Amino acid sequence: MTLHQLSYYLFPGQCILCKKLTRRRLDICLACEADLPWLLNCCPYCAEPSTTLLPCARCLQKPPVFSATLSGFEYRFPIDTLIHAFKDRQFLSSGYVLTHLAYRHHRQTLRNVRGEGLLVVPVPLHPRKNRARGFNQSLLIAQQLANLIPAKLDKSLLTRVIDAPDQKELPLAARKLNLKDNFDVTRILDGNRVLLVDDVITTGATITEISHRLVQSGASDVVVFSVARTPPSQPNTGALLQ
Repeated sequence: MTLHQLSYYLFPGQCILCKKLTRRRLDICLACEADLPWLLNCCPYCAEPSTTLLPCARCLQKPPVFSATLSGFEYRFPIDTLIHAFKDRQFLSSGYVLTHLAYRHHRQTLRNVRGEGLLVVPVPLHPRKNRARGFNQSLLIAQQLANLIPAKLDKSLLTRVIDAPDQKELPLAARKLNLKDNFDVTRILDGNRVLLVDDVITTGATITEISHRLVQSGASDVVVFSVARTPPSQPNTGALLQ
């Protein structure tokens, strides 16, 4: 019996949103789960929310180095509140629930990318920020995801060597430059496929920089997984309408 199963039997599940008993082994009730802002239509490459399933104009004009992005939710209420509670207040139940739901949303695709050479790799924090927060939220998501798939977790493949300013504090134009040379790949890969894991994708600058590094180091393919994706400032109506 896992720790999560044991805690359920000792303390019956309580919904992380409405606080009612869930009567299931996941701390969210069926009604609240149904009301979440699931990411249903999006660009298949960058997962930017859209009104269609077509690639966005940006990805058609300049295809990203990663082959796909799998995100569970749009980053808006209550997902934003739950992720902040997970990251900033160590409310680990939020991270567990959202990861499980996002995995289930993309379970068939993740089964298709699963293979002997698949590595589940979290986006790293700089050691100083990791010490200040007490944990890396992307690592906790990746650990759970690796167990669910199942696949091999590699938490030491990537390191963050520069403690750059937080991306969300910077204007869009400065974000790519802010990440230059921030990440190192610690060894050469032997054609492995990498599932790169983060909590939230905003502009895609972080996953783009890391994916370039991974491919340069021998990765055959990079697929990105995130719990949530930030909606665009203007609705994306699909490439054919751009």
